Amino acid sequence: MTKNAFTLAEVLITLGIIGIVAALSMPAVMGNYQKKTYVTSLHKVYNEISQALEQVMTDKNAETVEEAGLTTQAALNSWVMDYFRVSHNCQGDSTKCMAPNNQYRKLNDTNSFMTSRTGHNYFGLSSGAVIRPLLANEGYKRFNILVDTNGKKAPNTLGRDVFFIGIYNNGVIDDYYNTAKNAPLSNSDRAALFTNQCNAANTNAWGCFGKILSDGWEMKY
Repeated sequence: MTKNAFTLAEVLITLGIIGIVAALSMPAVMGNYQKKTYVTSLHKVYNEISQALEQVMTDKNAETVEEAGLTTQAALNSWVMDYFRVSHNCQGDSTKCMAPNNQYRKLNDTNSFMTSRTGHNYFGLSSGAVIRPLLANEGYKRFNILVDTNGKKAPNTLGRDVFFIGIYNNGVIDDYYNTAKNAPLSNSDRAALFTNQCNAANTNAWGCFGKILSDGWEMKY
């Protein structure tokens, strides 16, 4: 009876092909894993913000952010100190919490979008994230929050570990659209922000967070 078997050459060729396929697919696998890690970190901070916002509105028996008293920069800073687990208050010196301005880049690695951070209050959270609340000029968009999910650690890239989040007067958390008086935003508004700001070669910094919301908390870019 003749027994069929692979030759040594055939085995080596097969292993070589498997190795090549693995080498080609590994970067994509690692990239997807890293993106999931970024989104998980962002979602954790998002939950902290959402809970803190809900709690202050409950405590103040308020239906809007304005009724909750979050109408001045001092009130925002106090809200963070009272409702978040703050490990350190970096006050107006961002370098105590975050990397230097010139280390922050956009998705296309073009330029730093952190053009001015002087005088803003930065808070390091016990989770390792850093947030900076900033009062908005428009009355209907109460304030926005800069989020660096891992502080000074790399990659310090907008849309990866750094995001800007808008807080609307109706208490909804979303991206920050110039003409929208209330949230949630439409997917088309979020897409426009992503194209014109997050993924564009300029110093604008909105649109990354909204894209993730539209894609069901996935980083598909």
